[in-house]
Amino acid sequence: MARPEYPDTMARPRQDELKRAVERLVRDLCSGDAGALDRAVLSMRVAEAAERLARVEVDSARRDGATWQDVGDAFGTNRQAAHERFREGPDGGRSRLSRRPRAAQSSRDKTSG
Repeated sequence: MARPEYPDTMARPRQDELKRAVERLVRDLCSGDAGALDRAVLSMRVAEAAERLARVEVDSARRDGATWQDVGDAFGTNRQAAHERFREGPDGGRSRLSRRPRAAQSSRDKTSG
Protein backbone atom coordinates (compact mmCIF):
# COMPACT_ATOMS: atom_id res chain seq x y z
CA MET A 1 0.00 0.00 0.00
CA ALA A 2 1.45 3.36 -1.01
CA ARG A 3 1.84 5.84 1.82
CA PRO A 4 0.02 9.17 1.38
CA GLU A 5 2.06 12.33 1.21
CA TYR A 6 1.38 14.98 3.87
CA PRO A 7 2.92 18.27 2.79
CA ASP A 8 4.23 20.52 5.54
CA THR A 9 1.91 23.30 4.36
CA MET A 10 -1.29 21.20 4.35
CA ALA A 11 -3.13 23.20 7.04
CA ARG A 12 -1.40 26.56 6.75
CA PRO A 13 -3.51 28.25 4.07
CA ARG A 14 -6.60 28.01 6.29
CA GLN A 15 -5.00 28.98 9.60
CA ASP A 16 -6.48 32.51 9.61
CA GLU A 17 -9.88 31.09 8.72
CA LEU A 18 -9.60 28.54 11.52
CA LYS A 19 -8.64 31.24 14.02
CA ARG A 20 -11.68 33.33 13.06
CA ALA A 21 -13.96 30.27 13.28
CA VAL A 22 -12.73 29.45 16.80
CA GLU A 23 -13.15 33.09 17.86
CA ARG A 24 -16.74 33.05 16.51
CA LEU A 25 -17.45 29.75 18.26
CA VAL A 26 -16.21 31.05 21.60
CA ARG A 27 -18.16 34.30 21.17
CA ASP A 28 -21.32 32.38 20.24
CA LEU A 29 -21.03 29.99 23.18
CA CYS A 30 -20.35 32.69 25.77
CA SER A 31 -23.06 34.78 27.29
CA GLY A 32 -23.19 38.46 26.40
CA ASP A 33 -21.64 39.53 29.70
CA ALA A 34 -18.75 37.03 29.58
CA GLY A 35 -15.41 38.54 30.39
CA ALA A 36 -11.97 37.80 29.01
CA LEU A 37 -11.32 35.05 31.58
CA ASP A 38 -14.62 33.35 30.76
CA ARG A 39 -13.65 33.39 27.09
CA ALA A 40 -10.17 32.09 27.97
CA VAL A 41 -11.61 29.15 29.92
CA LEU A 42 -14.03 28.34 27.12
CA SER A 43 -11.20 28.57 24.58
CA MET A 44 -9.25 25.95 26.55
CA ARG A 45 -12.32 23.70 26.61
CA VAL A 46 -12.60 24.06 22.84
CA ALA A 47 -8.91 23.15 22.54
CA GLU A 48 -9.46 20.07 24.72
CA ALA A 49 -12.41 19.03 22.55
CA ALA A 50 -10.28 19.51 19.41
CA GLU A 51 -7.50 17.41 20.96
CA ARG A 52 -9.98 14.62 21.71
CA LEU A 53 -11.35 14.81 18.17
CA ALA A 54 -7.80 14.53 16.80
CA ARG A 55 -7.30 11.45 18.99
CA VAL A 56 -10.54 9.92 17.67
CA GLU A 57 -9.46 10.55 14.08
CA VAL A 58 -5.96 9.16 14.65
CA ASP A 59 -7.49 6.08 16.29
CA SER A 60 -9.78 5.66 13.29
CA ALA A 61 -6.88 6.08 10.85
CA ARG A 62 -4.85 3.51 12.78
CA ARG A 63 -7.77 1.05 12.65
CA ASP A 64 -7.91 1.66 8.89
CA GLY A 65 -4.24 0.71 8.56
CA ALA A 66 -2.28 3.93 9.06
CA THR A 67 1.11 3.38 10.64
CA TRP A 68 2.68 5.53 13.34
CA GLN A 69 4.97 6.82 10.59
CA ASP A 70 1.86 7.92 8.62
CA VAL A 71 0.54 9.69 11.71
CA GLY A 72 3.89 11.35 12.32
CA ASP A 73 4.10 12.50 8.70
CA ALA A 74 0.60 13.97 8.88
CA PHE A 75 1.46 15.93 12.03
CA GLY A 76 4.90 16.97 10.82
CA THR A 77 6.75 14.92 13.42
CA ASN A 78 8.37 11.52 13.70
CA ARG A 79 6.66 8.21 14.44
CA GLN A 80 7.95 8.08 18.01
CA ALA A 81 6.47 11.48 18.86
CA ALA A 82 3.18 10.54 17.18
CA HIS A 83 3.03 7.30 19.15
CA GLU A 84 3.84 9.12 22.40
CA ARG A 85 1.07 11.65 21.82
CA PHE A 86 -1.72 9.42 20.52
CA ARG A 87 -0.98 5.89 21.76
CA GLU A 88 -3.63 5.87 24.47
CA GLY A 89 -6.51 6.58 22.10
CA PRO A 90 -9.32 9.13 22.32
CA ASP A 91 -9.70 9.04 26.09
CA GLY A 92 -6.03 8.46 26.84
CA GLY A 93 -4.08 10.25 29.48
CA ARG A 94 -1.59 12.94 28.86
CA SER A 95 1.81 12.13 27.48
CA ARG A 96 4.71 11.89 29.87
CA LEU A 97 6.20 14.73 27.82
CA SER A 98 3.29 17.07 28.58
CA ARG A 99 3.26 16.59 32.35
CA ARG A 100 4.66 19.21 34.67
CA PRO A 101 8.21 18.66 35.91
CA ARG A 102 8.57 17.23 39.41
CA ALA A 103 10.12 20.47 40.67
CA ALA A 104 6.93 22.38 39.78
CA GLN A 105 4.78 19.73 41.43
CA SER A 106 6.79 19.65 44.64
CA SER A 107 6.88 23.44 45.02
CA ARG A 108 3.09 23.56 44.61
CA ASP A 109 2.67 20.76 47.14
CA LYS A 110 4.79 22.68 49.68
CA THR A 111 2.60 25.78 49.38
CA SER A 112 -0.72 23.91 49.51
CA GLY A 113 0.00 21.96 52.69
